[in-house]
Amino acid sequence: MRYGKNETIVGIIIFSSLVMLFLGLMWMEGHRFRGQGYLLVAHFEDVSGLNRGDPVTIAGLPIGQVQDMRLEDSKVAVNLRIEGKQPLPLGSIAVLKSEGVMGEKYVDILLGSGSEALEHGEAIPGLYQPDFSQVVSLVGGVGQDIRTISSTARSLLDDSAKAELRQSITDIRSTTGRINNLLMQNAERLDETIANLHTLSIALGRISPGQSPEELIPNLERASQDLAQTAEHLRGFSVSLDSLLQPTLRGEGTLGKLLADESLYVNIMGLVASLDSLTQDIRENPSRYVQFKIF
Repeated sequence: MRYGKNETIVGIIIFSSLVMLFLGLMWMEGHRFRGQGYLLVAHFEDVSGLNRGDPVTIAGLPIGQVQDMRLEDSKVAVNLRIEGKQPLPLGSIAVLKSEGVMGEKYVDILLGSGSEALEHGEAIPGLYQPDFSQVVSLVGGVGQDIRTISSTARSLLDDSAKAELRQSITDIRSTTGRINNLLMQNAERLDETIANLHTLSIALGRISPGQSPEELIPNLERASQDLAQTAEHLRGFSVSLDSLLQPTLRGEGTLGKLLADESLYVNIMGLVASLDSLTQDIRENPSRYVQFKIF
């Protein structure tokens, strides 16, 4: 009788151990009984570093974990098992974040403002938040770009480049001045030439009406009109170009300030120095810029 009682006790212990082992395996694999919560599906462009069983949180409070992941329409569909019966409002977003120095991943839920609650199996959008190493790499890349820009600006703003640019503007002014003087000095001759061409076209029309010279007359008239318009355009161009270059040489406008004021170069170099200092501070004191969460 005593022997049978011992067998019963041993059987109960073995059965209880198997049940506990089964429940433990289910817990490690991220499974939950349907009555203990509900499922949401978040879609991400990238889930690098995320694994099954990683936590799901709201404002740092664990509310579930990642149950499964699969490819779906060129995105990654992540099943999020939400524990309990606390409903999440419509418009909620899942954000993939990093925690700890090693960059362990977790999914944080940003609650929406909808009046209705999400139902079991409903899909929500997912966003990816870069981790600390990616931020440092991005800042370093921006710093390198700014250094390249500052180097280019330095080459554009040195004394020799300024002198060459000033000389080019002076040469253009000189050329336009010569064109303007040429037009002014020969304005009377141009007018006479145009008048002579017009008279010639009329005379040719009277010589042989109805013959082949009729085809020449319209061409000569158009040529005289085009010549008059060209002369007028040249005068306007020289005046406009001169009015454009005068303020530049006086240090007015963007180009004039670039030639006369070195503050742009000084500001760019100051920005590069500040960015280098920020990058160095991020590397030395990451906790100031990245909040780590340890469960």
